[in-house]
Parts: sequence; structure tokens; C-alpha cells
Amino acid sequence: MKHSKPVILLLTVLLAAIAVVFGRNEIGMRNFPFSVVVTSDGIREELKCQKLKGEYYMFLPGYAGDENAQIQPNPVYDVFIDGQQLEMNQPCADFPTNTKLELYFRSLKNEGYETVTFVQSEDMPTMYIDVPSGNMEFIHAEKGNSEPGWMRIYSEDGTQSYSGPLESLKGRGNNTWMGDKKPYSLELSQEADLLGMGQASKWILLTNANDDSHLRNKISYDMAKALNTPYAPDCTWVHLYLNGEYAGLYLLAERNEVHPQRVAIEEEGSFLVAIEPDWRLREQGYPYVQTSSGMALRIHHNTIPQNTVQQIWQSAENAIYAEDGVDPVSGKSWDELIDMDSWARKYLMQEIFGNADVLLASEFFFYHQTEGLLYAGLIWDMDVTLIDTNEPWLSYRAIIAGRPHLSSDSDRNLFYELLQKQAFCNRVKELYQEEFRPYLRQLLDSDLDKYIQATERAVLSHEVRWPGEDSGQSTANMRNFLEKRIKFLDDYWILEKQFFLVQVQQEHRIWAFAAYPGETLEALPDMESGSWYRMDTDEILDKTLPVNSDLMIAVKDSDAA
Repeated sequence: MKHSKPVILLLTVLLAAIAVVFGRNEIGMRNFPFSVVVTSDGIREELKCQKLKGEYYMFLPGYAGDENAQIQPNPVYDVFIDGQQLEMNQPCADFPTNTKLELYFRSLKNEGYETVTFVQSEDMPTMYIDVPSGNMEFIHAEKGNSEPGWMRIYSEDGTQSYSGPLESLKGRGNNTWMGDKKPYSLELSQEADLLGMGQASKWILLTNANDDSHLRNKISYDMAKALNTPYAPDCTWVHLYLNGEYAGLYLLAERNEVHPQRVAIEEEGSFLVAIEPDWRLREQGYPYVQTSSGMALRIHHNTIPQNTVQQIWQSAENAIYAEDGVDPVSGKSWDELIDMDSWARKYLMQEIFGNADVLLASEFFFYHQTEGLLYAGLIWDMDVTLIDTNEPWLSYRAIIAGRPHLSSDSDRNLFYELLQKQAFCNRVKELYQEEFRPYLRQLLDSDLDKYIQATERAVLSHEVRWPGEDSGQSTANMRNFLEKRIKFLDDYWILEKQFFLVQVQQEHRIWAFAAYPGETLEALPDMESGSWYRMDTDEILDKTLPVNSDLMIAVKDSDAA
């Protein structure tokens, strides 16, 4: 017997909803001394008391007030907080927040002495997701595992802005997936406008796990959008609850996809690709093509043969690498094959923010059939940026996106090759001086403080859920990096001061940084094993000698040398 897709979808949604309701009632109260019900406009959300590293916490959403957040003691126990026995529907407001309180519960068979702290998040929308299993064990067991579910979103004042079924909730990401705090992909059963970001069904929940400030992705995406980098994703912070448990502060973002509200290019004849490591694409089974230089392009969208995608990219790559800037196969020059403005803007975003994964991972490009041009855009994965270190090749003077090589001295960096074209180099300097530098100056003078103020109280709740982070130190480092980065880039692009390029061979990467003439390299950190060597002479580097030419250096084991 055949069923239409709408009927099957309806049955799935109903079963999921039933499982969520009954699963939470059975599981939610069994192992916890109490829960809390938060009511807004007559809609109830049940929150579990969570045990983290031996202590209980109750995480309340920002809109929980004196009257709408009520305690539900576990009927199996008599429950006491600071000697006061809890009553059904007792207001949470009876107890202070951010204070460790004595928790005692007893039954006929046992008793327990614990502590509990009420923690209230503030200033952000709240998202609730429930799945039929009542927990995240199956989804977290393997990245490809998914469950349907039900999702609700509330604004800061508690007004429900969305409620509807999820087609699926599953894990995503690569390095971030390996952490305790997991990133997720979610697909709604039908398109919806979430928090004013436009109608779509597919969304991403980013952890910002590598960013204690929780600001880098948001600042980067906002800047890319303001400065016309094509199709920069919209995003906004949310406090996430999974099956009644607080999961932390997340960044809800648009998914990078061809869609009228996302990458709005023609469905037919165009394509969307991302540069990724070829070994990862093989391992994960994603469709991809590879160019003659070895660059691997994951195909996110295409309606043309894969070999045509490869040919279009190869032609642009040939022209960019050619000394005369012309593809010998098609006879077209580089500026006839790529959209120079989008490539210049993407380069500036990556260089200014110091993205170490430039042209290696999560680098999106698209082809516009109507114009016949390859565009760069969709800034993504910027949580490990704006970081100043004691390693000069990753500091404010690093040449990241524009370094000659990425992984070995035999590869060629597309952005570096483009910078050798006078028209591209001039456009980069023009955009930096007229658009990017004023934006960065405003960011430092006022807007960064606004970002910090918008998140500082929300981050406090997150740090209780995921202890060990220091958002204040992270934002201070970001500000310090940007101040020094702007001064250096002014010297580099506006004043056009002379620099020598120091390239550093380190494992599977070749880094680079700019050294002023006459400067010594005494700031190079001492390595745990081995010594710094000049790769041109194979001699030990004398860090006290002034730099008077470009250098390539590496660390070698002294005995082996």
C-alpha cells in the first residue's frame, strides 16, 4: 500500500510529538530531584536539573520571571533547598541565582546531600529541541545519526516566534565534532523564517567551541555582509536546550546552499563548491573534483557534469598561475574568468582576520552561469581567527592568505599569484583603504564594545555549563590583535614600506611573516627539540643577525643535521 509523502510526513511528526511528550514525562523526572516549568503565553517548557561534575544546576532562560518559572519536585522524593521543603509549583524566584545552595532529598529507600545553583541566562533568544529518544545519545554516537523532533524558539521577552516539527537533527563539523560541545545541522519539515533571517528549511548550530569570546564568527559574518562579500551568512546567538537540558550558547546560522534566500544563483548551469582536504572528502564520501594542482573541490550544488565543473575551475586556475595571466587552453585572461571584486574582498577578509585555513578548508566559491564568472565568497569557519601568538608567523605581522605556499614549497597559492597581477593588487589596496580600514576602525572604536555588551551576560551562563573558558581574556586579545594588525597593514598596503618575507616550514604547513629591514629574528621561539636552520644554505640560523633579504627557515633535529 502506497502513502503520499504528506501523509508519511504527518505520521512521522505525530509519532515524534507523542514520543517527545511521553518520553520526557517518563525520563525527565526519574533521575533528578526536581525540574522547572517555565510558562509563556500559556506554553509550558519543562527544564531538567542537570548534574555537572558532581553538582546540580538549574539553567533558567532569560525570560523566566517571578511568576512564570515554577519548581516541580520529583514525587519520589521529599526535596529541600537550604532547609526549605519544595512545594509543587513553588516559584524559582524564592531562591537566589548564581549562589550555591544546599540540596537534600530523601525517599523511603535512600537520601542524598548535594548542592544546587540556579543560573539564569539573559539577553538572547532561547531555542528548545526535543527528539523522540529523550536524549542525545544516538545522535552523538556517530556524526551521521539523526532523529526527527520538535523545535520552539522564544524571543528575549518570552514571546514564541517559532514552533514546528524537525525533519532531522544531526551532528556536523570536523574538528568541532570531536569536542564535548557538539555542533548540529537541523532541517525543518517546511521552510520558515527563523529570527528574521529569511525563509529556509536547513540551518546550522555552530558551537564557537574554539572561541571563548563567542564573537569571531559573528563579527566576521557581519563584516563580510556589510562590505559586500557575496552571500555572507546571517546568524544570531541562541541559548539552546536539548530535551530539557541546557546545552549552552550557540550561533544559529544560515546554511551555505543554493537557495533564493541564501546563494541566489541560477539553479541550472551554475555550481557551488568548497575547497576541502582531499583525504577528508574521500573518507566522508562527498562528491568532488580535483584540479591539476591537486586542489580538491567539494561539490555542494551542480546541475552540470562534474568534468565541466572541473574544466571551468581549471581554466581560471591556469590563467591565475600563468605569468601572462592567460589560460593557454581557452585563451582567456584571469580577469575574464573570475569576478575580481569578490576575490579581492574574500582575500582581504581572510588576510585581515588571519584565517589559517585559507584555501585549505571550508573555502566557498560559486560559478554564475549568466555572467560566466567564478566568484569567491561565503565567508565561513572564522572561529580560529583574530588570535595573536608568540609565533611571528601567526601574529599580527603574519602573511596568511597572501603567502607564496600553503603546505609545501611545490604548491602555489591562488591569492599570492593574484597579488602579482597589478590590477588585483591595486584593487586590494583600494578596498582596504576606502572600505575595510574604516569599518575596522569603527569596530575597534565602538562596535566591538557593543558586541561584548550584547553577549557578556549570556556568556556567563555558558561558562557555567562549559567551565574553563575566559571570555574576557579572549576579547582583550582580539582587540590587541586588531589594533596591531591595522597598524601593520597600513605600513604594508598604504605606506608601502619595504618588508622582507620570512617563510617558516613547520610540519605540513609553510607559514610566512613580514620582517622590517635590519630587524633581527630574536623573537623566534626556541623549539623543544632541534634548531632553526636556513633552508637556502642548510646552516644554523643566527637569530641576532639583521634581516636583509627574503628567507625560508625550518626547525631540524641538530643531530640529524
